[in-house]
Amino acid sequence: MDKASHATYGAGPKTGQDVDVPLPYSKTLHVTGDLGLVTLFVQNPGADGSVTCQVKVDGKVVGEAETDNPYGVCRVQVDSLGE
Repeated sequence: MDKASHATYGAGPKTGQDVDVPLPYSKTLHVTGDLGLVTLFVQNPGADGSVTCQVKVDGKVVGEAETDNPYGVCRVQVDSLGE
């Protein structure tokens, strides 16, 4: 698999969605203050393959998930950034 159909992300007030994203995919958000919940959802575009999601803070993985379900959605939600 070389693409994901959707990547939806959010951190504090910054949210967005990218469509038909090439893999590997990376999105960097620069935020300050209270982030609340950090989220990442990536959808497998087909019946085969798998998608792994990671949320990193300063290079450190603070949340990770994977799905190999057909058209499945990989979900990572982090309310503590490992501080």
